[in-house]
This record gives sequence, structure tokens and C-alpha cells, in this order.
Amino acid sequence: MTAPGSPEMLQVQQVPEPTLQSETEVLVRLKAAGVNPIDTKLRQRGTFYPEQMPAILGCDGAGVIEAIGSGVQNFQVGDRVYFAMVGWAGITAPMLSLPP
Repeated sequence: MTAPGSPEMLQVQQVPEPTLQSETEVLVRLKAAGVNPIDTKLRQRGTFYPEQMPAILGCDGAGVIEAIGSGVQNFQVGDRVYFAMVGWAGITAPMLSLPP
């Protein structure tokens, strides 16, 4: 999203491949993503961090860990996980492993 507005203003765009930015991060290859009610509100009203536009909406996902930072202890590459990212609020929810 580049600006608040109706659903029609959303555009598909290419973004750079993400990389780990800290020793406590994990990189997840998404297999499924969900649209949460907060995503529609942010699209309509704008994000909490307008200086960080464009923004990628979406809080919930599931996938497979592809990389881990050196400080990650409870996860490893190949783990299937699901998560709720609430970075828009300045916090990150815990990630949970799925059974094999």
C-alpha cells in the first residue's frame, strides 16, 4: 500500500528478498497468509507509521523457517511455524511451531 484508500488503490509490486536484520530474527517462507480486520482498517485509515510507506499489509501467516539468527534458540531451519505479527503496534507476538 502506498497511501490510505479503497481496496482498488492496492497494487501488486515486487519487493526485495528479505534478509535477517538482527540475531533474534527468523526468515519464514510463507505458505499461507491471512487478512485480519486490522489490515482493512489500516488500508482505509493509514498505518501507524506513515513515514515507512509503502507498507505491506498482513499480520497472520504460516510457513517454513529458511534462516535463523545466531541468537535464536527454540527454532531451527525447516521448522513449520505460524505467527501473528503485530509490528504495526510496535510489538511482535510469539511464533509457534506446528507438529511434524
